[in-house]
Amino acid sequence: VLLMMSFSYSDDTFVAISPPPGIHWLRHHLNKNNYHCDVLDLDFEGDRLNESLELTSKGFYQVIGINITHYNMENGLKTIWEFHKAADQSRTPAVFIAGGQEATMNYEQLLKAGKLDMILTGFSEKTLLKLCQNISLVSSKRKVGKDKRYSIEDLSAGLNGIAYFDEEGRKIYRPSLPLTNEEFRELAYTNILDLDLPYFEYWEKTRKTTVDNMTFSRNVFVVETSRIYTTSHCPRRCGFCSSQTFLPYSQSKKSKIIMLSAVEVHDLILRDVKKYGAKHFVIGDDDFPVGSKVGLERLSKICDLIMESKLSGELPDTLTFYMQARIADFILREKKQRFV
Repeated sequence: VLLMMSFSYSDDTFVAISPPPGIHWLRHHLNKNNYHCDVLDLDFEGDRLNESLELTSKGFYQVIGINITHYNMENGLKTIWEFHKAADQSRTPAVFIAGGQEATMNYEQLLKAGKLDMILTGFSEKTLLKLCQNISLVSSKRKVGKDKRYSIEDLSAGLNGIAYFDEEGRKIYRPSLPLTNEEFRELAYTNILDLDLPYFEYWEKTRKTTVDNMTFSRNVFVVETSRIYTTSHCPRRCGFCSSQTFLPYSQSKKSKIIMLSAVEVHDLILRDVKKYGAKHFVIGDDDFPVGSKVGLERLSKICDLIMESKLSGELPDTLTFYMQARIADFILREKKQRFV
């Protein structure tokens, strides 16, 4: 399997690239289940594109997937077509897929424009694994000299969270099953504990190309930044945010807010400090405090654990954090008055 993060970086913007966690979650899940998976982040290692195309032309990859962003969709589609041409030179059938927010919310256009076999929607670890198992099963029964393309019925058997066109050209959309709290905990905590992310390589490139641009005014840019995700299914409907429609759109019904515990969040922080030497954390949740009593109690407990670890020396005293929140999370009411 080859999973690609499409090109979105531009030297004239204040952007620091970092490992795309979602794709590495997928890679890790496949590798743990004995399927080989490579990641090609075109922002970070675009110079490896020709190498990956050559491997595709030799039949090395049977699944080629891409996360297309709206920011640079045209280049993403051009990249897909380069891989189509390479796959046409191979005797090995290749399945083309896409995922991520843009693919989920705009699946019909991308299926057509990219000549994709399938779109995987929402959290797709289990879906991608099942797709690989379907390909393995079909491949074991194929005869030499048969049509190079797989039957879409064979590929889609038993899959939820997918969109495709069937053999008659009809649009098929099967929503994902709602993600449970335990499934999210497995994805965002249990599987992360033994996940390797190429932070060192990204940080080295950032030091060479980005630091001067990112440190301006009174800001201090920290290269050694780690990203963690502790909640899912934000119910807020902020107009600027696409996450609030992405997951409900991909599932058969809405889900309640899902969150890791304070102890689990603290474990992830400790892990990245000890393993990578992280000095700053970006918490990628849409609304980290969640805004409920349970969410605010969790936030308070996380702060307690961080302060205790700093006092004991387990975490450096200079460790810093960035999170997103809504001002409404911190508005209190007393005698019909509201205050922060």
